[in-house]
Amino acid sequence: MSSSRSRAQKHQNRTAFKPDLYGCNKRVSEAKTLAFGGVCTRCKDQIEWKKSFAKYKPLTAPRKCTECTQKTVKHAYHRICMPCVLKNQVCGKCGKKETIVESYPQTPAEQAKEEATFKEGLRALSERERRSLLRSAATGGNEGASERKRGSDCCPNVNCSESGTNLCDACSSDDDDDSGSDGSSDEDDIEK
Repeated sequence: MSSSRSRAQKHQNRTAFKPDLYGCNKRVSEAKTLAFGGVCTRCKDQIEWKKSFAKYKPLTAPRKCTECTQKTVKHAYHRICMPCVLKNQVCGKCGKKETIVESYPQTPAEQAKEEATFKEGLRALSERERRSLLRSAATGGNEGASERKRGSDCCPNVNCSESGTNLCDACSSDDDDDSGSDGSSDEDDIEK
């Protein structure tokens, strides 16, 4: 019956709901910053709705996973624990085999490991390349990346296995893309 109605909604909201309008309580502020993952698009939207309308209630104690029957579910509104979600490639909330939109956030141990490998890669670079890489990371863009590749004889890519030697295949193919349609590079065009 509601689908056959042609008129607009009688009571329209003039302002959007703000969960922290009259001061923010602890639960709302924690829900804003809480990261979740291992869910499909539909379940992600449902959890985001609960967070935006102050309906999200975090778990106080771990719940039992429906797959492995262990008390390992640590995220609210999830039925399946993180290891089972990753193993079976199913949604952690509804349990359907759909594409996982949000992956689980990294644990502090994983973040520390990734940071250690990044610092290790930085040590292999020269001071000039290191500062250029950190500067571009701070600005969030790849400004000056092509100049860095052309002016340097070693690979600036931190994750490259050939760091400290000539350019790797991936980086040298990027240099080939910089050449013009007549086969000359951009530097030759500037000199003309």
